[in-house]
Amino acid sequence: MSGVLLADSGDDPTRRAAAITRIVKTIALIPDEITRNVYIQECSRILFISEDVLQRQVGIHYNEYAQRSREEREREEAVTVTGNDAPGAASPTEQAEEEIASEVSAAQTAAAHPHAQVLRRYEKAILQLVARYGNFPFVSSIDEDGNAVPMTVVDFVESELISDGLKFSNPDLQHFFESCRELSRERWKESLEHESERLLQVRADEFARGVEEIRAQATDLGSISAMERALTEKVDEQYNAAVEDYAAIYLARLLCSSPDDRVRTLATELVPEKYVLSKVHTKYAHVDTERELLGDLIPRALHELKGAIICARIRDAQAELKNVNPDDIEAIHNQLSYIQELQTMRSSLAKLIGDRVVAPIK
Repeated sequence: MSGVLLADSGDDPTRRAAAITRIVKTIALIPDEITRNVYIQECSRILFISEDVLQRQVGIHYNEYAQRSREEREREEAVTVTGNDAPGAASPTEQAEEEIASEVSAAQTAAAHPHAQVLRRYEKAILQLVARYGNFPFVSSIDEDGNAVPMTVVDFVESELISDGLKFSNPDLQHFFESCRELSRERWKESLEHESERLLQVRADEFARGVEEIRAQATDLGSISAMERALTEKVDEQYNAAVEDYAAIYLARLLCSSPDDRVRTLATELVPEKYVLSKVHTKYAHVDTERELLGDLIPRALHELKGAIICARIRDAQAELKNVNPDDIEAIHNQLSYIQELQTMRSSLAKLIGDRVVAPIK
């Protein structure tokens, strides 16, 4: 399929891009996830395009098709059942009760999370890093036996939130994070083991080809030995980088193809990167990627959320202070002390945001 479409496009970049888009849209129509992934892998090989890029684009179009399908079903149901006299139609009293229940539910959510809207952008900033790099080995922790154990991005964020007794204030974002935790651990060990075996075979093939080239070019045993050492370092580096790449995008792939509409829709918003630097800007100097900056970005995002929560609590405390009986000196003193404590915490966090950097696993 892809070969035929690309053959018609020739060397024209515009026509080639259009052909690839048609291929992506066609793959998105496949209902079975495994079959979709097989086609994505094959097209990535044939088209020389990142499998991650194809996965995200297929996810976007899959969401669009799913949304259209739901809307069509809703329209058909609306046509089939019309008017209050139709079988199963809610009476005016029942409709009123449903509206009241909906309003009560919204009020309860607002009461439980009064600052949800204010905190939303901070929570999404954290979840964006989690969605993009969830299973990436971020830092090391020490187990009960004193051994260093890699801690992934998901694990680190979860640990930080638990240590401060925090949850995401927006229910949809909390649901998304819980899905991230589950998906990052479900079948992860088996998937990593399978991918590692495949990459080890790729490494072995690459090493064998390199050895043949060395023996065809080298003129003495000393040169052969030195070149083989360099080759070993090269294929090992490529293997380790490939394993890290797989870990970094593992969760994003699962999120973008999740059967949960809420999770999949939010994932397609959070996972794609905003832009890619032009080669002109990276030709003469190394530009740190977002992944290389995670040691700064993740702690900063967590501290900014904590800072926003403290600012919200300060505003609440100041509002409560206005309602304190002016004759109750002790209550006023206690409230002022509480506000001062919060302001001190805010100042400490502000310093951490500027100073703290976590050293990721190298």
